[in-house]
Amino acid sequence: MGRKTSDDLPPPLEVDESVWDERDLLERIIEREYSTIDRISGPLPAWSIHPVEDESDAIGRLHRSIDHLAGLNLTLRLRRRKRWSAIVLPRPQPMGLIENKWVLLAWAVTTLSTLLMGIRWLVENGHGNWSDHSLWLRSGLEYTAPIVIVLGLGYGIQRTVMRMLDMPHSGSFPIPFPFPLAAWPFGILTMISFPRMESMMWSDRRRLALASLTMPLILCISGIFLILIGVAMTPTSTEIVSSGPVIHFSASINVVLSSLIGADDLGLRSAWLHPTAMAGLWMVLVGWVMLLPVPTFPGSRLLVALVGPDQANSRLNQFLRAAIIIVVLILLFQPPSEQVDDVLPWILLAIAALMLNNSLGGDVSTPLLLDPDRDLDRRLKFRVSFALITLLLLLLPAYAPVASSEDRSANVIFLDFDEIVLDIPPDSEGSKSIILQQNGLTPSSWYLQANQPNRAEGWLFTLVCPSSATSVLPNAECSGTELLPGETVKIDITWISPPAETIGPVPSIDFRIGVGEWKSMSFLPSAPAWTNDTGWEWNGDHVSPVLELNISLDSEYPLNLSLPQSGLALDSAATLIEGSKVVQKHTLRAGGESGSLLRNVDDKGMFWIELEGRFDNGQRLNWNLSVRVGQGNLVRWSDGHVVFTNGTSASPSLPAPWNNSVTALRVVPTESMNGTLRCPGSVVQIGSSEGVIEWRAIPSAVLAMPLPTEANLSMRLFPSTTVLGCDGQNLQFTMDVVDGPPLLVNTSGHWTAAWDSLLIADETAQNSTVVIQNMGEEAVRLSSFSYGGLQNTQGLGLSFEIAPPNSVEPGENVTLNLSFNGAQGDRATAWLSAADGEIIIHLASHLGEVV
Repeated sequence: MGRKTSDDLPPPLEVDESVWDERDLLERIIEREYSTIDRISGPLPAWSIHPVEDESDAIGRLHRSIDHLAGLNLTLRLRRRKRWSAIVLPRPQPMGLIENKWVLLAWAVTTLSTLLMGIRWLVENGHGNWSDHSLWLRSGLEYTAPIVIVLGLGYGIQRTVMRMLDMPHSGSFPIPFPFPLAAWPFGILTMISFPRMESMMWSDRRRLALASLTMPLILCISGIFLILIGVAMTPTSTEIVSSGPVIHFSASINVVLSSLIGADDLGLRSAWLHPTAMAGLWMVLVGWVMLLPVPTFPGSRLLVALVGPDQANSRLNQFLRAAIIIVVLILLFQPPSEQVDDVLPWILLAIAALMLNNSLGGDVSTPLLLDPDRDLDRRLKFRVSFALITLLLLLLPAYAPVASSEDRSANVIFLDFDEIVLDIPPDSEGSKSIILQQNGLTPSSWYLQANQPNRAEGWLFTLVCPSSATSVLPNAECSGTELLPGETVKIDITWISPPAETIGPVPSIDFRIGVGEWKSMSFLPSAPAWTNDTGWEWNGDHVSPVLELNISLDSEYPLNLSLPQSGLALDSAATLIEGSKVVQKHTLRAGGESGSLLRNVDDKGMFWIELEGRFDNGQRLNWNLSVRVGQGNLVRWSDGHVVFTNGTSASPSLPAPWNNSVTALRVVPTESMNGTLRCPGSVVQIGSSEGVIEWRAIPSAVLAMPLPTEANLSMRLFPSTTVLGCDGQNLQFTMDVVDGPPLLVNTSGHWTAAWDSLLIADETAQNSTVVIQNMGEEAVRLSSFSYGGLQNTQGLGLSFEIAPPNSVEPGENVTLNLSFNGAQGDRATAWLSAADGEIIIHLASHLGEVV
């Protein structure tokens, strides 16, 4: 309140000290302005008074009473309820968060803190390093100066408003935040009034509303102005690191900026925002937070001024605020853990708001209003309410205003990629465009790969690059430089389709940008028959192979089908398919003779089958589709050998029981088993020492050497025989023998092994050759291991004419000549095993004969 002159004060009150106590004195003071009814019991002196009808008279009486009680360091609070009351309170002393002597220091530390954070922002955005003196000057002029100037302007305006409202005010001071928190890189936290407005008494709600709205309004308006200036000064490209903070504005600010400079430009500039715009962002964020109805915040005082302390700080509102804050906290913890840091300021704010609401949210005396029941002027109430609601809604911040984890690097993507190209006519030419777009925030080069994983008979695909350079599939590529953000580039894939009789198999092409994920595009022909399968499906059984192929028909004419390969035939249900006017789907099944899939396997483990067909209208069908019967790495041991396979296995390998416990293999004619499988023979180990193992096989048994669990076995055997795996008299497993060449197959990262036992006296055995071919993409180590062999008058049983190399490079062939020496009737054994990128050649000699 302002100081009154002596003429304005009421006449002195004569005090009768012998009769009056303190309450009597206060009552006489109250009665000078009000007509008291009775005293109200309680800890504070209070009286019921008669209402004052004239509003201006009521205000004048209250002010005069307050001035009179000021001499006693007391004040008066007037409640205008159904029953008017006057309550005498101790006069509060305005308090500040810090002492006056520290205010100047807070300004100095804030200036230094914002200067450092401004330099850090410039360094993160590729403008230089900390030793660059020009960055210090830029930070001071473009970041620190706008903040200090606006805060100084706000300090002056706030002080002027408080003086006009006849309220005490010493100024305001900032709270520095000199910590490099990624989600709050501003170097300043907020602005605090001095003294604190909660510690002051307010004669009416009008003064409280105007004083509380001033600083948030200044920050919001100034912040928007600085954001517009800063974004305009931000370039659309810069030399930056691949990742860093990206700014997200409020939705309303985004709309305004997008309409001025375009959404694409705004997306770029927000990744390396000008420091002046960063200063404006801080002002908008802090101004918006100040308007929140959290106890001790200006927004809470505005709510008290608008609806009164009893309603604003009621228990119900306190509970509602707590519930809203808890819901917000739950939502803030929903993103992935790596994004929680981006919303950390909101989490800390919500926790602080919850604590303040719990301690002060139900206090109707904070701030202290001396005339709390006197409502705002209708026009002023509308303006304050409109300003509060408008600012809260329009300036609602983004979920993560400063997103520290966003990738700002280049990101070339497919734009409108079609997974299927429909209705391609037979024997025709066509093309399809593929659009790439720079979806990142920085320009970059681009690289597109195209791969045709499976051969489709008669199709020819060509990749046409933007420079008109062409590259023919199955493997093709295009590349370019400096694809700008938002810019697109077009690549064409052209094709020549085969004639109608061979167009059936649907080809596909896999595309990949750089080292990203592959995307597949299929080319569906306009034909009476087609298949989406890449080849026949095989049941994995070499003894009784069964093949399946799914086809679709769109013809009203019947179709006759056949397989010209020997040893394979379609079942009767698949040889003739009736025509129809709707698309039909059928599954073709074919059976084969034992070992038929091993007769013509190529070096990639594929067996090709020709499917012939004829429609009743004369149109023909001739498809060439594959069956995978092995892996890409194959080694042929000898064309005269056969392969042991487990009839229930999907790949030609020995069953799990093949290990060191198997001591004998017995070979018997399949037709002689008569349902009884026995192991009458065994292998006897005559003697062993380190590096030397000597075996002798008794009649009706063959030698069994320890092999890897997953191994192929190659011996001079004949079809229609069965191999028994024996452990003494116990049968461990049985296998059937099928026709075909022996194979070494690389399955599941483990090499399998081929095994043979030959008479040393045999001319072939004395000079055998092993050829190893590395068809993989990495070098394979090569080593040998000798089991000592048979010592006799002829010397050691096995040796190499030339020592093998240490490794086999990709695509390299290694030929090894083995020399066998031994007595008549002795046998030599050689086999291969490998794992973890190494092949081991095992050599051994032994006594005994194979039966």
